[in-house]
Amino acid sequence: MKIWKIWGNNLPELYINADSFDNALAIARKRHPLYCVGQIQSGFRVNVRYRVFGRDGHRQRVSFGKSYSFTTFEDVDIKCFCEDETGSNDYVDVVITAKDYKTAFDQMEKQLSDGIFENSRYGKVLLMDLK
Repeated sequence: MKIWKIWGNNLPELYINADSFDNALAIARKRHPLYCVGQIQSGFRVNVRYRVFGRDGHRQRVSFGKSYSFTTFEDVDIKCFCEDETGSNDYVDVVITAKDYKTAFDQMEKQLSDGIFENSRYGKVLLMDLK
């Protein structure tokens, strides 16, 4: 799947996941028949921000270190905001930048089970922002 930017005839731009331009245009034309132009968006990426709290009665262990960032083998960028930037040991903010929302959500699951939080007792995980 690729992300296609579709526009035309002073209609708002649409970003559509599809295998081909023809499929993306067909989807766009279901919204309005005058969509007519498109191009692939190779650099398009999404940001998802989470706030991960410690388990009830516990502070978030990861928060005691310094903030840091890294890139996974799947080309997903992850930023971990710890106490030095949040001012709290109750939670850690995690921003995941990926090619699509599914990849970002899957990566967060990985980080909870055997990544950033593998040796932590995390509690509530809040979805703070999608871009």
